[in-house]
Amino acid sequence: MNDREMTEAGDRLIGLEVREAALAQEFHNKIKTVLTPAKILRLYQAENQYRLQLLKELQERREERNNQNIRQQ
Repeated sequence: MNDREMTEAGDRLIGLEVREAALAQEFHNKIKTVLTPAKILRLYQAENQYRLQLLKELQERREERNNQNIRQQ
């Protein structure tokens, strides 16, 4: 990859993050009309806990696979 391609790739990644933030803001504005602030915060906390749990499980699976590969060698 040359410098131009890397710059374009970086620009695309930032563009995606900006779009994701805009969607999050839009979602937040919509749910404010139907949920209380406490429920909104609980929702965000639950989403974060779920994401962390998934990452933890993925890490454990990766470590398991690595350990199995080491034993097989």
